[in-house]
Amino acid sequence: MDKPGLEALLTSLDNWAALFIAFVVIGVAGELVVHLLYSRASARLIAFQHAEEQTLQTEMSRLGSITAEANKAAAQANERANQMEVQAEELRRQNLEIQRKINPRFLTTTEQQTILDAIRPFRGHRIILTRLGDGEAGPYGDSIIGIFQKAGWTVQVNNVGMYMPPTYGIVCRVSTHPDAAARDLIAAFAKAKIELTIQHVDAAPEDSWIDMLVGLKPVK
Repeated sequence: MDKPGLEALLTSLDNWAALFIAFVVIGVAGELVVHLLYSRASARLIAFQHAEEQTLQTEMSRLGSITAEANKAAAQANERANQMEVQAEELRRQNLEIQRKINPRFLTTTEQQTILDAIRPFRGHRIILTRLGDGEAGPYGDSIIGIFQKAGWTVQVNNVGMYMPPTYGIVCRVSTHPDAAARDLIAAFAKAKIELTIQHVDAAPEDSWIDMLVGLKPVK
């Protein structure tokens, strides 16, 4: 290749080099622009995410406060309900006491069940029960007799028109060494909060001997 040809070739290569350099410059500039735009977008996204987190935390805090208030209100409502239940139970107790004072004696369902559960295991056990002909003591005695009969005990009922001297309340006479049935009977009446006057008799024919008198209503 002669000189003019070489010069032409060099000139062409210079042009191509300039063109490639221009491409490189444009690429670098483009990369810088894209990086700048990416940085700005990332910053805005981070700001949005931070704002959303703040909003979420605020909402969670608000919901937590609402939940705490609701729990507090529920606890207070339960406390009031418990207090009202205690007050109602006390009123029922007082009403029952008033009824016992002004009305003939009676056994509640709970009292009957308490005695029945205690004496039922001793089915067939013998008891002597004295029933007065008094208008109040008689029916009360019948209710007690009914419990022993329901439990399967052998009840010997002695009907007495009057008992002298007048005897008040329920008198239960047992041996000085009462058997298990007698002990459980006495414990059952105590659990039912029915007062018994216990008399231990030395001359009792046997340890299983139980003699109960349903006397007049105590004057209180």
